[in-house]
Amino acid sequence: MMLSLSNFVNSQIPTTLSPSGCPGGGIAYQDIAILYDLTFFPDNSSISFSQQIANAIGTTLFSGPAYQYYQQDGITRATQITPLPFPETSQYNWLAEDYSYGGLRSDHSFKTLLQDQVRHSTINMFHHPIESKISDALSYLMSYIQMQRRSAPVKNTIVIISKRDTDISNSLSAINALKTNGSKIMTIGVGNGSLSSLSSISSGTGYNFMIPDITDNNVVNNVAQQISSQLITDCGITWTPLPTTTPLPTTPYTAQQL
Repeated sequence: MMLSLSNFVNSQIPTTLSPSGCPGGGIAYQDIAILYDLTFFPDNSSISFSQQIANAIGTTLFSGPAYQYYQQDGITRATQITPLPFPETSQYNWLAEDYSYGGLRSDHSFKTLLQDQVRHSTINMFHHPIESKISDALSYLMSYIQMQRRSAPVKNTIVIISKRDTDISNSLSAINALKTNGSKIMTIGVGNGSLSSLSSISSGTGYNFMIPDITDNNVVNNVAQQISSQLITDCGITWTPLPTTTPLPTTPYTAQQL
């Protein structure tokens, strides 16, 4: 018997209205940090699995009409996203100017940064990292990124995409501090490693997902739709068109007689 997609996805989307204070609409009005696993696990010889995860993040999971970096005036920000790889998060700080909630200004720059991070991970100083140390990214986030988040009504969601749950205990202090300060935690377990505890640090229903096969487009697309729905439900904003001006009425010019 063929399993339905719902058997792969550990989430349900609530149908409640946007919380008080949020404008409401189809664009995520959020500051979103994406902490993702950029290790050589599971075979310790190839970055290809992590490359596939980065590709899915940039092309499907956090891409589409729900994520608009600017309103049409080109000034007002709507969605703000920053990706932070782990482990060795601080080793990527040569890209630090893009490591802020407002640093990335387009979907193209988001995708480019993800690919730069993947390439950078192959440098010898990393020694083929195999530990899924979520706490590395959380420490960097707390030290350098969170101070830049926007105030209410903009919401803040921390997304953790990991191949394993081996660093949960070391991450609890930061996770609890983030939740205390109003951030939501979303977890996405990828692959077939030990992931049973990952969802325990999430913010609950609608904030935890499983993707056993990151190359399964049907599952990835399904999860992406649920993620965007959840983020918009939590706080959405409408797309504001450019203001139009009504031409002033004109009257024919009549030359005066001298």
